[in-house]
Amino acid sequence: MKYIRILKVPEVKFVQGKLKITTVVTIVSDLHDKFLQVPINLAVSLLKCKDSEKLHFHQWEVPYTARYPDEKLELEIPESVYKRLHQFNDYDQSDPGLASLCIHAPGTDGSAFGDTIGSIKGKGVLPPIVSAWVDFCVISKDARSTTAEPLLRREFCSLDGPQLEVWERIGDYMAGHIWDAGLVLAAYVDHLIIARPGHLAQDFSKMKLLNVIELGCGCGIVSKHFASLVSRSKVVATDYSSIEERNLRIADSQSLLEFVELDWSTVPDAGDRPSQRQRSWPPSLDKRLDRTWDMILISDCTYNWDSFADLVRTISWLSKPSRKHIAIVVASKKRDDRESEFFNLMRSNGFRIANAVRIPMPKAEPEEDEVENTDIFVFKHASATDFASAAPEAAAASPIGHLWRVAWDVKDSRCAEIKKDRGIPDNA
Repeated sequence: MKYIRILKVPEVKFVQGKLKITTVVTIVSDLHDKFLQVPINLAVSLLKCKDSEKLHFHQWEVPYTARYPDEKLELEIPESVYKRLHQFNDYDQSDPGLASLCIHAPGTDGSAFGDTIGSIKGKGVLPPIVSAWVDFCVISKDARSTTAEPLLRREFCSLDGPQLEVWERIGDYMAGHIWDAGLVLAAYVDHLIIARPGHLAQDFSKMKLLNVIELGCGCGIVSKHFASLVSRSKVVATDYSSIEERNLRIADSQSLLEFVELDWSTVPDAGDRPSQRQRSWPPSLDKRLDRTWDMILISDCTYNWDSFADLVRTISWLSKPSRKHIAIVVASKKRDDRESEFFNLMRSNGFRIANAVRIPMPKAEPEEDEVENTDIFVFKHASATDFASAAPEAAAASPIGHLWRVAWDVKDSRCAEIKKDRGIPDNA
């Protein structure tokens, strides 16, 4: 899977006597280490987005040669299109003068509804090349170019659920972007809660408030989608530094979504009293994080082996009040053999893999030999209730018990195969 990334905010200016939109793009993997190697034609749409409506003004088909890590796009604006844009702005005095470019690859329809995510069993669960949206300032011909905010956005269309919109930083940074396992976990959550028979979202609406926390949330795609799908949930997204505020906005939802800045290295041991905690641990975090959690969500956090001890200690501290029922969901791509140490630490802290599923990643290039997968592990504590074998009335007493019983079928599990492939001990 690859991502269209915009490396420069689009500008409108004269180029050789013609009015053009110019920008720089690349098509690359989530870690920015594998570039698209085959030429393709990109579809670029010019739109005005107002409220929930998208007004289409023009579309170009432009070649992406794949000869260089990044390529410049120059899009000539027809005179008639430019006049229509200005007429629209003149008609609506409240319009800030922004237009949008949607850049998408063949086989995706990013200009209409967003890239599709949804049923893991269905086709096209994830786009092989993720589309990009970016806003830019429309100017008059005799004015200098101005720039909009240095942000691009991803738009995803759930099969039956809400639209998902995530903002990223423009540029070639690793931080502030969607990573593969996060997108896969968001799609799998969509599959569990919306697409499967039984429609768990309706069941959750009748239960007590679900407390969910995400560690290392990045852009917040998993937290945001979970909160959008489960109306009676309180979701806390955490990471080392704050995320884009607009990624915390949820339309038409009763859910609560907030961000808490959390450095795992400051998290106390599970048995520490407040007086024993490190000075760097802000007292305000006790009130915001010291509660009974139903689920911990983690994606793409097992690549950095230096942080494993801090991560597992954080999981232990958060789960201590709710070990009888908590579910810890970890989505991970294998990026290094040393990742098996994370699973060893989880086991030594009393956590066991209760289920695991493997999601194949779509290929951006048909001739690619390498098959990439994202594995989703569901951990429970050794003292937890065995929801999989519990009586229906016992499982239904807890939202997680209900989710466990209905969603994580034994037939979906590939624990033994995945453990062997990733070098995880059988007893993990």
